[in-house]
Amino acid sequence: MERKNNTSGKEQSLNLCRLGNWVNREYMKRFFDYGDTQILALSKEKKIKTSRYKNRLFFDIDSVLQFLEENVEIKKN
Repeated sequence: MERKNNTSGKEQSLNLCRLGNWVNREYMKRFFDYGDTQILALSKEKKIKTSRYKNRLFFDIDSVLQFLEENVEIKKN
């Protein structure tokens, strides 16, 4: 019996890179279109909450959303 999958390709991609509220560095690099240096700068500046295990770096989704909200630009006419 075949199960229908109601998630889009992008959602499936996120689910593969996500564990709970954490995403891996590669996902963040693709999302922001940043290289290693720029992603590491975000973590070092403490703008986005991170967790490190050995050589792996993970980012907290809630702090990414907060970071984006704090950097919203409002156009003035």
